[in-house]
Amino acid sequence: MVRKFYGDPTRMKATKADDWDRKYHKALLKEQEPIWVASGVSVELQKFLAQLDKGGKYTLPAGGALELACGVGIDSAAIAQSATFSQRKVHGVDISENAITAARARYV
Repeated sequence: MVRKFYGDPTRMKATKADDWDRKYHKALLKEQEPIWVASGVSVELQKFLAQLDKGGKYTLPAGGALELACGVGIDSAAIAQSATFSQRKVHGVDISENAITAARARYV
């Protein structure tokens, strides 16, 4: 939905870490979500986590989760709060230090 209205964030002429940091910093200074950040966890991720939690058709080996390009951590937090990952480590990484700072302020 975000891409439908605002375009693909990977095409926003922000290819370097500094560019992404500036984009996050600018939005977060205004206490706004960056326009490319979804308003919540995607329906697809919610369905997948629900299937994992109730032992549906998906199963995972022991271990944690790693979200690449986690932004402000919305999906990482949802994964960590699921029953399947309640005793596992969930890590989110992003090229933007400002995004990681915002994620930590929100969820740690």
